[in-house]
Amino acid sequence: LNERLGACETACMRLSIETPALLFPAISFLVLAYTNRYSALTRLARELLHQYESNPEKHVLDQITLVRQRIQVIRTMLTMAAMAMASSVLAIFSLYEDWDGPAKVWFMVALVLLTSTYGLAVVEIRRSARALDIQMEATLERLPPGHLEMFRAEMAANRRARSLKRSRS
Repeated sequence: LNERLGACETACMRLSIETPALLFPAISFLVLAYTNRYSALTRLARELLHQYESNPEKHVLDQITLVRQRIQVIRTMLTMAAMAMASSVLAIFSLYEDWDGPAKVWFMVALVLLTSTYGLAVVEIRRSARALDIQMEATLERLPPGHLEMFRAEMAANRRARSLKRSRS
């Protein structure tokens, strides 16, 4: 039994060259998604700057600030994804040279970097939601008198209907 456990531990702890290579498609997909998000945000930033120049309002300035922060977060995410790719390449190279210890370290670095980009994605999503809140608040403030109360009443009725529907199922 001890021999079997020892053999399993050795076999289970050894990385094959394919293991870090599995990260390549995941990282490539993330870089593509982050790049698309980055491009959309830069377009939005230009639109907001143009809007602010023609009509300087506080809510537009608040959105510009949040978009700038989101762009910075996405740049960090892209940098970390590129570093994860480089770490995967170093892990593969280490495995090719039969350097198991460094290969495991490089693979773990790649995993930590990749996981960190997901954490930053949560930060970016929260900032995106805050920007949407700012826009909705500004829109609701410009509603004619009486419309805001109608909107709130309709939202409350929708919440009650959803709650009732959930309780029936």
